[in-house]
Amino acid sequence: MFQERRHTIAAILTALLGLLVFGCSDSSPEEQAGNSPVSPQVVSLPGSTNPFRPDTEIVFVMPQSGRWSGWITNFLSDTVRTMRGTADEGDTVCFAWNGIDDCGTPQPDGLYFARINAGRYVFTKKMLMLWRP
Repeated sequence: MFQERRHTIAAILTALLGLLVFGCSDSSPEEQAGNSPVSPQVVSLPGSTNPFRPDTEIVFVMPQSGRWSGWITNFLSDTVRTMRGTADEGDTVCFAWNGIDDCGTPQPDGLYFARINAGRYVFTKKMLMLWRP
């Protein structure tokens, strides 16, 4: 019964939000303040999912050379996954999240946020994980 109810809730969320597996919403503090100093290509964090793989890829373009940090957090703001790296200005950075935290524990279905800090730029992407085998 619990499994059936979970699938019903997922179906309702899918219908309401128009999402199949992951949904996204791109934003940055500069955009929210209404004065975006960066081009849309830089702010874009397109998440793509493959129905044959239980992960999503997060891709972004480095706005300036240097280090970047990425965090996946749940809706309670608990960090479940951390990524770090360096890249040059204009480089495309891609990393995948498979629904598993830094300790190797599978995470439950729900709302997650991908947050990228690249120099003085901060980007946030909202993701909804509805099912992972």
